[in-house]
Amino acid sequence: LERWVLATETKRQARKPFPLVVVSGRGELNRGAGHARNACIAQSTGKVLVIQDADDAMKPRRVEMQVAALYSAHDRSKAAFLEDRHRPELGVGRGTSRDGALVLVGSQFDRLPADATRHYTAWANNLTEAGLSTQRFRECTLVHPTWCFSRWAFDALGGYPEELAEDLDLFLRWSNHPNARLVKVEEPLVCYRHLPGASLAARTPRARLLTLRLRAFECHVLDGWCGFAPALSGAPGQRSGLSTAEGAETSVHAAGDASSDKTSGRSVPGGPASGRLCAGKFVIWGAGRDGRAFYNALLPRYRERVACFVDVDESKIGKPYVNGGVKGSRPVDVWHWRFALLLNLRTRRRA
Repeated sequence: LERWVLATETKRQARKPFPLVVVSGRGELNRGAGHARNACIAQSTGKVLVIQDADDAMKPRRVEMQVAALYSAHDRSKAAFLEDRHRPELGVGRGTSRDGALVLVGSQFDRLPADATRHYTAWANNLTEAGLSTQRFRECTLVHPTWCFSRWAFDALGGYPEELAEDLDLFLRWSNHPNARLVKVEEPLVCYRHLPGASLAARTPRARLLTLRLRAFECHVLDGWCGFAPALSGAPGQRSGLSTAEGAETSVHAAGDASSDKTSGRSVPGGPASGRLCAGKFVIWGAGRDGRAFYNALLPRYRERVACFVDVDESKIGKPYVNGGVKGSRPVDVWHWRFALLLNLRTRRRA
């Protein structure tokens, strides 16, 4: 940070003024990254905010390209954007832009060193426009060090929470807002440095990350998943999943009522008796650590709607799962993955 101050002061003296306000918390109690970001934003005056961590580096055209993308997403010129004011009839809270959209702009990024988290980097950089939304329960689909947004949107969402995983918390609130718009500049604009052990994410309990994702998933997918069947036909929520740092995925699928392959007349190994599945139930794909953690972390009213687990591991199939640590926990069957595939195909035909 001190090097940044020196560099900007040198530029200010050599060229035109380069205003920089340094907010120092030295000597104060460390209240976390969320508090620090909120404090800095509170002392800033601009209408466009760009996230820049001290250990990362931005490319020369980052601000230019992301601000242009922000204006374009609002379908407004720079002058019109800067003149926008709150309009109560939009119903999205004070501090929003005139069109009501809460736009979050990110970009592709380079990793330093180049081989750090290569699978995650490839996944994030190659997400499609649709994937920015459909994959939002797996991870932040717009990586936090690349964020650019308006002050209106930030204020409307209430800022960062002052606890661990502040970026994931804000991202889930943002991406699940009905007026949200996620935009990615398809060019690496940030050098995202990986320092082993330095990231707060490495020190954030898995339970905290799971709880944040799961509560958002319950609220924005399960609550509105009427009958569940439309999600298997391409509606929002299809194969919405959760993932861990290791990349294992837990997927949630709608449940129908099929238990045999009527085309071939053969029973599906590990499938239920006819009628065991019904509308309003759903299936968890994966009966291992992550699938069980997903099930156990569900609120009771959603846990009761789990029809079964499905898996590929023959050693798990046919052995009901019971969480002995949860009072009144019911046995949940584990069925063969072929049943889930059949169920998916038959539900698509009905739709």
